[in-house]
Amino acid sequence: MGNVIQPDSQNGIKSNPVYVNLGNGHCDVTQAIVVHEFGHTLGLANHFNGFGIGNSTSMVFWDVLATLYGNPQSTIAHNLLVRRAGS
Repeated sequence: MGNVIQPDSQNGIKSNPVYVNLGNGHCDVTQAIVVHEFGHTLGLANHFNGFGIGNSTSMVFWDVLATLYGNPQSTIAHNLLVRRAGS
């Protein structure tokens, strides 16, 4: 219900609180909304086309997650290998 998950070593979060915003009365709780909100907890802090701008999630959402988790931790932007979710 929008409770804060505090960043600490126990939660494995190093910056910014993570909110999972379900059942706030502003939208219906659907599978798409749940997937979208868990995208935030997996590291997608900001909305972009295909994730909250336009659709709550789209194939772009899955590709971004595949890229985020398909590269070694702390890879700098110009060294990222772009991944596709279905590949």
